[in-house]
This record gives sequence, C-alpha cells and structure tokens, in this order.
Amino acid sequence: MIPYHVHQDELQLLLQVDPVAPPIKNWERLNGSVLLRVIINEKGEIRTAEVVRGDAPLRASALQAVLKWRYKPWLVEGSPVAVESLVTVKFLTEDSARTTNSSPARDPMRTGGNFSSFPRLSKRVEPIYPETALKERISGSVIVELTVNEEGLVYEARVLRGHRLLNRAALDAVLQWEYFPLRVRGEAMPFLAAVTLIFTPPK
Repeated sequence: MIPYHVHQDELQLLLQVDPVAPPIKNWERLNGSVLLRVIINEKGEIRTAEVVRGDAPLRASALQAVLKWRYKPWLVEGSPVAVESLVTVKFLTEDSARTTNSSPARDPMRTGGNFSSFPRLSKRVEPIYPETALKERISGSVIVELTVNEEGLVYEARVLRGHRLLNRAALDAVLQWEYFPLRVRGEAMPFLAAVTLIFTPPK
C-alpha cells in the first residue's frame, strides 16, 4: 500500500522520455494523450505503471515511455518515500510540435468562452507560405491549439484543423510567438489557446 498520493504538478520531473508515435493514419480521431497511474519509488524511479485512460493504439508506447521517466524523490519529514500519482503522456505527430521552452508547472487553463482575461500577444511571427502550396494555389486557414507556459512562451502546438501543405508552416510560425504572462488573481498561469492562421496566395 502506497500511503502518499501526489498530484503530478507537485512532482519534479528530472527525465522525460517522449513516446514513439505508432504509424496511425487517422490521428485526428485519437485523443493524443494517455493517462496512467504510476508508483514512484524512493529513488524517483517508476516502479509500476498502468493505463487509466487512453486510445488503445497509444497505450503500449505510452507505457514504454513513462517507465523510463525519473523524478526527484518525494520527501516526508526529510526522508524519501514511495508515492502514487496520475501522469499524462502526450504524443507528438506530424501535425504537432514542441519547443525547448520550459513546460508548464501546472495544468494549463483553457481560454475562451466566458473567460474574463484573454492572453495578449507580445510577439507574433507570420508563417512563410510553403512553395508547394503556392505552386498549387492552395489557400485556407489552419487552426492551432497552443500550450503556453507561465512566462508567456509557447511550449507545445498542435493542429486542430488545416491543410496538410499548410500545417507545418503554421506550426513553425506559432512556436515563435510570445504572450504577456496571463495572470489570474496576481498569479502567472499557463493556458491553452486556439489560434487561426489564414493563408492567401498572392495575386
């Protein structure tokens, strides 16, 4: 029996191994993440892991990745103890990308709807029109979901909807965007935001 349950936001991850994305054609039909229940031993190593929720094609890869993760040992009264936690393994595909910026220290909040404080851009980089898309006179919009850390820097981006010839250019642009830190009751918060980039070929 593990007496201590610790939220993943309270744990300090020292080594994170990204999962190998299996060859799947219809990624848009999948959630793209797997939730696992893990037991971390006194050394910060994953002792056991089991899938709580996630699409079947992703489960094996998620398990293989998370078993290699390492955490800073959890201390109780100065002594390391084993703990239980729920952790999320996210998959990157050809329509998603991650920067070297620090990951959010807590679960990001979703903006939009009745959210009272919308994030403001401090730096916007426009996408470079792909040459192939120009030759084929392809236009349209790409909707991208951003994960932004407490500093206002984009940590991760994934395409929600777009054209295959435009998606990578949209990702390359938004990964360079910067926001003014979003503050809620004076505290900087990470957030999720959906943004739209419009591609119109020159006449």
